[in-house]
Amino acid sequence: MIRSWQSIIYAGILSFLTLSAHSQQSKGYWSIDNSFQLSLADVHYDGSNTTNLSIPRITWILNAGAHYHYDFNENAAVYTGVEVTNLGVIIKSSGVKHKRRVYTLGVPLAFELGSLKWANFFAGIQIDRPFQYQEKLKVGDSVQSRFGEWWSDRTPHVMGSWFVGARFFHVIFFKIQPYFTNFFNENYADGTGSKPYAGMTAKPILFCAGIDIPLGRKYMFMSHPPGGQAK
Repeated sequence: MIRSWQSIIYAGILSFLTLSAHSQQSKGYWSIDNSFQLSLADVHYDGSNTTNLSIPRITWILNAGAHYHYDFNENAAVYTGVEVTNLGVIIKSSGVKHKRRVYTLGVPLAFELGSLKWANFFAGIQIDRPFQYQEKLKVGDSVQSRFGEWWSDRTPHVMGSWFVGARFFHVIFFKIQPYFTNFFNENYADGTGSKPYAGMTAKPILFCAGIDIPLGRKYMFMSHPPGGQAK
């Protein structure tokens, strides 16, 4: 399965480079984005019929990306690029709150349909590589422990998601992004040989709102209404 995900990553990178090669054409352009994120996850435990809904997690720090868009025409486009995502899960059990998060570097690949200048829908997939992990344990408002690791084995090395959303006036966007891979690496073993995440499954769902700023393009929305002439 990991090899298949690696193939998707390589295909995404190849698509990114191929589209970038057309950057001198008028149909292609770059954009940068930043988003506000609310996330939730159903937490399942093996051998138990119960599930816990994670505590809602809100973040706007380091959810950013750079995209290359290629417009086939006024109503269809494709984009790819790179995304940095602040992905995390907060679980409370027996009065103890576990806050875990990773920063990931991802490659999205998506299609856009609709009036590209005014409003359009987009959908695609994204493959992420986690690179920085942090975990914090709190009882009440008191932090009992905290640590971080680079390139940690506590999460899978490759994480996947799909997403769907809408963009308005080519700048403001809303997106839902469920992850179909487990946040935890259930086979991870610490220095004592114990497996703290064995039998634990959490698949985050992200609700995002943000801005995606096109570079090198000017859109005269008020001067060029749909179907009308410039005033």
